[in-house]
Amino acid sequence: MIILNTNMNISMKTAASNTEIKKTFLEIYDKDLKSRYNPPTILPIPDGAPTNVPLIVMQSLSNHTQLVLTKSSISIGTSYDEAFNSSWDKCENHLLEKVKDVFLFIEALQSVKINFIGLVAQIIKDEYDDASKYIFDKLLNFASTQSVYDTECKLTYVLKDKYYINLEIQNVRLFNGKPMISSTEFVPVVSDDNVQNKLVVSIDINNRYSFNFNKTKSTTDKDDVDEIVSYTRQMVENLDDIVKGDVKIED
Repeated sequence: MIILNTNMNISMKTAASNTEIKKTFLEIYDKDLKSRYNPPTILPIPDGAPTNVPLIVMQSLSNHTQLVLTKSSISIGTSYDEAFNSSWDKCENHLLEKVKDVFLFIEALQSVKINFIGLVAQIIKDEYDDASKYIFDKLLNFASTQSVYDTECKLTYVLKDKYYINLEIQNVRLFNGKPMISSTEFVPVVSDDNVQNKLVVSIDINNRYSFNFNKTKSTTDKDDVDEIVSYTRQMVENLDDIVKGDVKIED
């Protein structure tokens, strides 16, 4: 198992202006965050700009984690190296430390309502040498006269009338051990001997179902982070069964 990355996104609504958001963030950075993060990039976005435009971008000192703040969301994206990527315990602890940092800012900002929270984790199951064929034969169970090149299988569950649990199983090509991102970057491949066709699982858990369909009763706070992380851990621990087509979700 190789944990590639995690991304937590916190959707929020605030009456604070862009100027107030930047001011509050810098105060929290100077007081609590500067020992763990590089100086933030403050973008010159005026009040009244679209709410999804980044206002602040900040990297951790290790440069593995990036925080992106807009008026309507905060994302925590982390790519894991060899010191972390074989242990979900380490990745989870790292993620929760960054979540604590983000909530220092959220709690300092006036009149904030969190709409919903989501966590995506991408994990390679590296024991499968021809992931396209494995998914096609074992999970999709199609018949074809041609060899399949790429395959993808997606499942979505609703839990407790609150959470979406999305599982996506697909193949990914690695060149010299790193994903080939052909849609955004040209990766010259000298020899197919350096290319591996591996199986990657994307676990995407969020409480947007409650936000979409139970808005009058929907509330989101730090407790939802803990529950989303707990469900993600459950999926990671059951990954061997999931990639064989056996999905069990304990609520």
